[in-house]
Amino acid sequence: MPEDSPKRADIDRFIQDRVESVPHLEALLLLWRERPKNWSADTLTERLWVGPEAARAILRDLARENLIIAVADLEEYRYESDPEKDRLLSALSEFYRQDLVGISTMIHLKSSPAVREFARAFRLKKEQE
Repeated sequence: MPEDSPKRADIDRFIQDRVESVPHLEALLLLWRERPKNWSADTLTERLWVGPEAARAILRDLARENLIIAVADLEEYRYESDPEKDRLLSALSEFYRQDLVGISTMIHLKSSPAVREFARAFRLKKEQE
């Protein structure tokens, strides 16, 4: 990997901060690899084996994170190249290819604040019994 490539710690931080699920990661990498192609939820559904609603949500989530952009009036999205983001996604793609299980596990182990709060409340209730 080139000297200026992001390090694994940078990739891990990016995943922790901006990637909600494995399908989100796979969608982002797919749009990045096939840039500048426009993607609809239906097209993403076919490639990721997720339902249409899930595909729409994934595309909206990635756009909300400014990782992809919505194409006006088309209900389509695309990855917009940017040198810094391209370097990050290139490194991410390489690390994901090398450590698919590790990165997938890291994503699966992430939990939302609501889930953590629910688990904490459940533990407190159990301890009181």
